[in-house]
Amino acid sequence: MLKRQFELSPGWKRTAYVFCGVGALSLLCGFWLAPVNTWIGLLLNNYYFLSVSLGGLFLVAIQVVANASWGLPLRKVAQSMAAYLPVGAVVMLTVLVLGSHTLYEWTHHALVEKDAILSSKSSYLNLPFVLLRTVVIFGGWLAIGWMLVRATSKLEVEATRASLGRAAGWAAGFLVFFAFSFSVASVDWIMSVEPHWFSTIFGVYCFSGLFVNAVAILTLGTLSLEKS
Repeated sequence: MLKRQFELSPGWKRTAYVFCGVGALSLLCGFWLAPVNTWIGLLLNNYYFLSVSLGGLFLVAIQVVANASWGLPLRKVAQSMAAYLPVGAVVMLTVLVLGSHTLYEWTHHALVEKDAILSSKSSYLNLPFVLLRTVVIFGGWLAIGWMLVRATSKLEVEATRASLGRAAGWAAGFLVFFAFSFSVASVDWIMSVEPHWFSTIFGVYCFSGLFVNAVAILTLGTLSLEKS
């Protein structure tokens, strides 16, 4: 028996298009009327949705590594949360390329030369190096995340010892890469907005928010699908 594929009703699709149009118009008005606040809002909103997307992959990886059968009904919802990753990559790179001079004090060379703290961090906090780290991080998230979703999707068709091993391998690889890269990304994108302040547990703090966000969205998404 074929599984029923969930689809949005025409009414919900029209509503979504309307909200997308309103959001795009609001963004353009924001850049015109209050560009600084708009860049800040775009950075934080994109970071939030990225955390939800990565949280979905994290939950999938944890379930696969732990061989947790209880997570099977939730896996598809968690996998779908990762769909925002390519969009988030484009938005974050746009923010760094076009909005970095507005958001980040360390991109102002005149200020860096006069500030001892900024000067000491300039070898790490400079735009070319930050962009390089961002590209590598998103490349890893997209590549490993795609392979993880692909491997776990195949388990629904044929759960052999070999397919389980491949899925567990990609899940473990994602967890290792994610543990390091998310902390680096959080420092680069968020903590460096105020480069004179620093915290050795900032990555852990951001991860706790990511985990709560992901569980909340997974719960709401599952309940919504159950009622549909």
